[in-house]
Amino acid sequence: LARQMETSETLREIIDFGGSVGYNELFLYGEGNLEYKSHPECSTSWALKQSEFIELRDYALETYSMRLIPVIPVLGHASYILDPPENARLREVQDPSDYIIKTSMRQFCASNPDSYTLIEELLSEWIAITEAPMIHIGGDESWNFAVCPECRKKAETIGRGKMLAEYFNRINAIVKTHGKQTMIWHDMLFYFDDCLPHLDQDIVICDWHYKIGRAHV
Repeated sequence: LARQMETSETLREIIDFGGSVGYNELFLYGEGNLEYKSHPECSTSWALKQSEFIELRDYALETYSMRLIPVIPVLGHASYILDPPENARLREVQDPSDYIIKTSMRQFCASNPDSYTLIEELLSEWIAITEAPMIHIGGDESWNFAVCPECRKKAETIGRGKMLAEYFNRINAIVKTHGKQTMIWHDMLFYFDDCLPHLDQDIVICDWHYKIGRAHV
């Protein structure tokens, strides 16, 4: 949805196609194209309404036993949350000269406690209407993690990998409080040493590859 917004009618067609060939899960990658009632500044005017999602959720479940799983990025790819001025204080990078990789994709500051308050408010809305036992919180392409002065100081002590794991674990605790299981993309686990050993073992890690893999027989 975040790259090419689809209508409910088109999404129903996608559900029908997936169901006809045996798929039992459909991920809806949202960003700002999902409705957030508690923070309307994070949604586009054409975002998929929660009421529309519920209709699609019920149709997919009843017709194909298919579960719809929202993907709500809450680390990188968070410009939809952090571009609005009222949320700017939660950005990891305030000074463009601090970017590790120049990108327009904003991401959360892991050291700001208000980040987790806002994240819970957004996630809880969709957790409440998601029938699937899990929700996906993104996590990919978070190149500018731990670059603000406070995060950098902590990273110098425990390492960026462990710090990233602690961030995911903290979001995981929020998700579990609301009765769901957390899913993340795995690509940053390659780039931040020592992350995986500290990651909660009940987090589901989803493949995210940039290069062609070669099977060795």
